[in-house]
Amino acid sequence: MVIDYRGHGSAEGRSACERVRVWCLALGDIPTLVVVFDGLALNHHFGHSETKDILRYTTELLDIAREDPLALLCARRARSAVNLLHGRFEEARCEMQLVIETYRSQGQDPAYRKMARDPRVSTYTLLGICLTLLGRPSAGAAMSMEGLQHAEAVGHVISLNTALRRSCLQAILERDVRRVVGLSERLLLLNRRHETFVGQREGTIFQGWAQLRERWDQNLSQRVQACLSELDAAKHWVLLPFLMLAIAEVSGQHGETGSCEVLLNRAAELIELTGEQWCEAEAMRLRACHVTRDKDVRRRLLQQSLARATDQGARLWELRAATSLAKALHEEGRPAGASETLAAIHSGFLDEGDVPDVVEARQVLELLATA
Repeated sequence: MVIDYRGHGSAEGRSACERVRVWCLALGDIPTLVVVFDGLALNHHFGHSETKDILRYTTELLDIAREDPLALLCARRARSAVNLLHGRFEEARCEMQLVIETYRSQGQDPAYRKMARDPRVSTYTLLGICLTLLGRPSAGAAMSMEGLQHAEAVGHVISLNTALRRSCLQAILERDVRRVVGLSERLLLLNRRHETFVGQREGTIFQGWAQLRERWDQNLSQRVQACLSELDAAKHWVLLPFLMLAIAEVSGQHGETGSCEVLLNRAAELIELTGEQWCEAEAMRLRACHVTRDKDVRRRLLQQSLARATDQGARLWELRAATSLAKALHEEGRPAGASETLAAIHSGFLDEGDVPDVVEARQVLELLATA
């Protein structure tokens, strides 16, 4: 499809969908209108992270086809995706799980094969990301794997591409380097056979993230940042701020402060531009940890990050912010004030014992206990 080979932001893809949409509205062709909605709202505008347009087309679809079961399902998918991007994680989870329950009860609708990618794959893998952010990374990984397995079962290349990309992102959220390596290798191999604009670039970013975590390589860093820039230039902005944050963190950990700050600044601009607030707390935390030099400013930023994560119910970001804040307070000679909040948040992750963020929080708590 034009969307995949030119990119979600391509003018050709949108123009083609808009022409068909006009015909559908004139003819009252609801089944085709639903497919067009998938192309416009859930691919083109989702790829741009243009949530106002997604909601506008959702309202139009419901006004015309509220009694159509497939139209209602697509509208719910769209609303849940918008909620995820805006950082309304619990609302997104509830609607996504309702959509998945409907899929499971209805089976595979023939109309799905007319869509850009299998909608079950899209929903499962977005829910995997959502569950991880809600503090359930094991459940998030399992849901992502279910989406990947479904993509393999339907034998649709573009759906498999989507499943691998989003599973990689979920694994990066979980900081599971080994899984990112395996998934990104599969994604890049798939794109050597069936190249897509986004898959090739994101595959390089995912693989680069995993390799740079292990060893800094300036040439690899430049290739990864070139891919980020190409996605940015094409206005493929959905989830891009987080990818910038992930690479910024690796850069900062290796002392590449200048590169880190550039990526953090652009990610902040995109968050402001698109309203993609789902990773806003993490952006604050990383600026505090890797750019800010003043201790008071750093502490305030970490406190703001923690408050934002708590407000969103983003328990993964909450744990990271609390861990970073505890480290900062310990360095300032205030271990007692550091441990209470972190201990309370960490206690909610006892079932996620081997997840890197949980391990790090536990190690910090042990350090504080001996201070």
